[in-house]
Amino acid sequence: MQDILKCEIVRFIREHPGNHLPGSDSPYLDEPLVGCASAADPLFHEYRQIIGPFHLLPQELLPGAASVISWILPISTPVRESNRRQTELPSREWALTRTHGETLNGDLRRHLVGWLEGQGHPTVAPNTPHSGRN
Repeated sequence: MQDILKCEIVRFIREHPGNHLPGSDSPYLDEPLVGCASAADPLFHEYRQIIGPFHLLPQELLPGAASVISWILPISTPVRESNRRQTELPSREWALTRTHGETLNGDLRRHLVGWLEGQGHPTVAPNTPHSGRN
């Protein structure tokens, strides 16, 4: 299932119409890095000491949770290179990526909730309306 999930995340980002710089075929974001962890991993308990006691455990967000899915959306090479050339302000491409990249990340969260729930997997995504606890 992890390979299928990764393929779906990569496909979504690659094909999303919002993942292209204006007037260009260059994407804002490169291929996502995807990982899964057991919801029972002790690391999640450590977050309460590292981040704060308010940090919710996976089972508190979704009783019976078995896995936690994480991804990183790397900024594309053309965007990074455009920003390297700047000396005072971020490049236009970098600034656009900040806004459009987070919009794309939200679209991915909502898509995955619907995609996984459509396959019969109860799912929650933090910061996503209509997705359990936010």
